[in-house]
Amino acid sequence: MTLSRRSGALTGHENTVDTELQYHRRAGSRHDVVAGGGYRFTDNLVRPTFAFSLEPATSRNHVVNLFAEDEVTLAKGLRLTFGSKIERDAAAGWNLQPAVRIMWEPAPRHHVWISASRAVRTPSNIDLAVRVALAVIPGPVAPIVIGVVGNANYQPERFHDIEAGYRLAAGSTLAVDVTAFRGRYEGLPTSEPLAPVFRTAPAPAHVLIASRFENRLTAETAGLEVAAHLVLSSAWRIHGSYSGFHLSPHPAAGTRDGAAATFDGNAPAHQWQVRSSVRIGARIEVNGALFRTGALRAIGVPAYTRADMGVEVTLTPRLSMRAAGRNLADPRHAEYVTRAVVSTQVPRSADLQLVWRWR
Repeated sequence: MTLSRRSGALTGHENTVDTELQYHRRAGSRHDVVAGGGYRFTDNLVRPTFAFSLEPATSRNHVVNLFAEDEVTLAKGLRLTFGSKIERDAAAGWNLQPAVRIMWEPAPRHHVWISASRAVRTPSNIDLAVRVALAVIPGPVAPIVIGVVGNANYQPERFHDIEAGYRLAAGSTLAVDVTAFRGRYEGLPTSEPLAPVFRTAPAPAHVLIASRFENRLTAETAGLEVAAHLVLSSAWRIHGSYSGFHLSPHPAAGTRDGAAATFDGNAPAHQWQVRSSVRIGARIEVNGALFRTGALRAIGVPAYTRADMGVEVTLTPRLSMRAAGRNLADPRHAEYVTRAVVSTQVPRSADLQLVWRWR
């Protein structure tokens, strides 16, 4: 497979070869085994510009992995699933990613489970070799470039996770899921300032004042997720969910990244949503949704409430009309902000559609 991308700031290509082999077998009445392996080769070329480059511009990577998992029936209503994936990446070496899970059914329609796992994010070409010019300032001798550079010694980011949950499934009428989790990230990136250097490439010659990615941040997370689906009648359905998330950053001693101590994962501490659909007679269906998202404090995005409403009227067996209004609670709001891209406000909007169904 070959991918090519061209834009105003980036031109290049990526060639990828990806293959996987999987084996599945039930062993007796208690074991359900899945095992296999995979191989991926990538060949990248990004043509450098003054604003963006990779150093070196070309890279090749070989990734090999092996995995195995066994689901064991310990007793009636009690199952243990355990396994691991081992992967070798040219940039990160060998990494082990084990997981274990216990599922218990204490009574019909009730399930309780707990799991533990370890995951690894291997360094990307951006982490290892990027050079981005964020701003250019005229200087007395040469232009001064404010930028970000990658780190050839950037290490894999590691995540350790423990989760526990409960599920109630009362047929097609009611379903409730509750999940609590706690995790620990190790080796998260910080942006460490470097001493200014004079560079002649890429042209023109310039003074580069850059920050470099380093693995100097550890973070602990905890949270709760609740989701429920309720069918009140054949014509009325309600779905709701809530998530709470807390992240505690712990910068390493000596880091000079001033933002590391206030990092919150760029995720809201609280968010919830309620959605409902009601069918009125044989021709009309009304849908409504209300969303609440907490503030993204680290990047300065305030909390917002979003309300959507829609109605569909069936005109003939094949033709229907849809009207919808979105973001009805505010004229506009921000959902994310980044320094690299100009962020836009999401406006209030409405549309009207005619839908024709061929069959």
